[in-house]
Amino acid sequence: MNFLAFTKDIPDLRLVCAGVRITAEVAYSSYYLKKTLTVTPETIIDDGTIHIVNLDKFKQFLKASKNDYITIRQIAVTKPLHVTGGANKFQIPSSDDIESATKVPYMNTLISKSEESGWTNFSSEVLTHHVLIESTDLKSLADMKSLVAKESSFKIKITPEFWGLIAGQTINGKLSTNLPIKEISDEVENTIDSNFGVWLPNCLQYLDDDDVTVHMGQNTLAVFAQPNTLLMVVDLAVD
Repeated sequence: MNFLAFTKDIPDLRLVCAGVRITAEVAYSSYYLKKTLTVTPETIIDDGTIHIVNLDKFKQFLKASKNDYITIRQIAVTKPLHVTGGANKFQIPSSDDIESATKVPYMNTLISKSEESGWTNFSSEVLTHHVLIESTDLKSLADMKSLVAKESSFKIKITPEFWGLIAGQTINGKLSTNLPIKEISDEVENTIDSNFGVWLPNCLQYLDDDDVTVHMGQNTLAVFAQPNTLLMVVDLAVD
């Protein structure tokens, strides 16, 4: 349930289970998110892909079950998903059409190229600033977005000294935060900024309670990288 906490507004999910890792990826027009869970070798009995078409009902069963262990079985992504908790069994129809994963293959191609470049670019965008900051105050911004007007944009600013965010206006509520930078790429001497919509604070809640590396350029998307989480948030400048 902790692993699936990020799926609050996601209707379905594709899970890749291999070795000692369970990986979930979702991609929409405003963001991409990859979550990885490391488990014991005995947890994944057979490597494979699981399609959860009705994620709400799946989570309802998990929450209602009083057992310490849940078994998830699916012989093919188009075959029914079987979930077992003790004597209770639940079967969910399945499909090879997972809405949240439709754009994932395209994003993976771009991500691979960006990783090869050391995150210096993403597609046609140049990412010039690479900083390490704490994520605690970033995650809390999701609960603060209602403090500013609904149409407000959220501006991220990165200077050689701090990572900053500002949203709203003084007349009807202004939100700001400045986080000290723990590490920064040596060549950074200038300040950059990029504007985002209300989806930015919504996405920041997906981060883990670890330090996060941020890759960004002037008027570009922002990439937030952690050991078990990769988050990309699309900026307002994108067509």
